[in-house]
Amino acid sequence: DSLMLLDNHPELHYVTLPGMDSHLYFRVDKPELPWKDTIVRQAMTLTINKQELIDDYYLGHADLLGAVYPPDKAWEPFYTPLEEQPTEPTTPDSRCSVQELFTFDDTTIPKAKALLAEAGYPDGFKCQIISSSPAQTDFLSIIKEYFAVVNVELEIQQLEGSIVGGMRRARSYEEGIYTASPTSAFPYDMHSTRSESFDCFSYYEHPKTRAAYEEQRKYVMRDDAKYAAVHKAITPFILEQCVGIWCPTPRSYLMWWPWVQNYHGESSLGCDDELIIYWYMWMDEEMKQGMGY
Repeated sequence: DSLMLLDNHPELHYVTLPGMDSHLYFRVDKPELPWKDTIVRQAMTLTINKQELIDDYYLGHADLLGAVYPPDKAWEPFYTPLEEQPTEPTTPDSRCSVQELFTFDDTTIPKAKALLAEAGYPDGFKCQIISSSPAQTDFLSIIKEYFAVVNVELEIQQLEGSIVGGMRRARSYEEGIYTASPTSAFPYDMHSTRSESFDCFSYYEHPKTRAAYEEQRKYVMRDDAKYAAVHKAITPFILEQCVGIWCPTPRSYLMWWPWVQNYHGESSLGCDDELIIYWYMWMDEEMKQGMGY
């Protein structure tokens, strides 16, 4: 829709922003589910042809590595580009490096199948995920086809949005949910890796991420450099652990007409007084009329 609007109105000003970093989160706290095993999560992450999604589904407007933080200026202190991520597994329970998890080639699917066999699922398994809208279901239908290549059958259960919202907050879904994580918005809370957080959608918990959380809390609002360094150091581990089944992160657009003055693409001026931004904007009516509006 944004691209269509730009095609029809090329005079629009715009900025691009990181979109919703939605991923597939499956519960790792249930021993009867396969997701407890890191290599199962890695195998299923491998099945997703992320570059194909970027090219064909998002028409090029998505980031290959948008988790755990997007590659934008605000997150620069925490972000490590894909080419600088580890090229070898870093823990005993891992079989894939971060770079491998975000690369798709002729060896990817055979390795995913081998990992499932190693984990005890040579014939695949069945799994279930909830969706809150037809748009989500459409996207998950693509993921379903990727999973099917390794004989994993994904059942998509589309529910009314408010019901999913309640299940999301209560984490009352049986197995999986497709949703956005608040990790990038509130990095110091490390929501996706603390099992007590209502936003830890996979119920993930690990001593390394817990230690990082406790360490960085010493520096929040006290020493930004040290705080950022802890986050930057732990992020490759979070990615390698496949806390979520990682997908590309789409870009979003924020647009405005040229006659909107003293505006540069800001979305708010703070948490408590977001709408104060409109106090500083004004309309150049002469420009508007001169452009035929």
